[in-house]
Amino acid sequence: MNATSFSEVLAESGAPRGSIYHHFPRGKEELAEDAIAWTTEQILAHMAACPAKTPRGVLDWFIDLWREVARRTAGAGGCAVAGVAVDTDAGYTLLEPVRVAFRLWTDALASRL
Repeated sequence: MNATSFSEVLAESGAPRGSIYHHFPRGKEELAEDAIAWTTEQILAHMAACPAKTPRGVLDWFIDLWREVARRTAGAGGCAVAGVAVDTDAGYTLLEPVRVAFRLWTDALASRL
């Protein structure tokens, strides 16, 4: 998170500068929090739609989501939650949302397994 500037986010997204500050007045930390929340919602929805009846099928369903992200982005895409988790300078305030996200994912997988 610290290695990415708002200028880079603006360049990639095409959003106007005023728009990003309007939607994320607390800056990059708020953007990261929203990315963690959005990613978690996507993962939980994906797991809720899992048609698999076997542990292998459940794990394949989960892994296929990430495989598709890598395929669609030619390996450039990744996980916002993992990105924040491995950023040692992200600070404690972002570690709690990361923990909650991973806990929710783990619980969703465990309930299916």
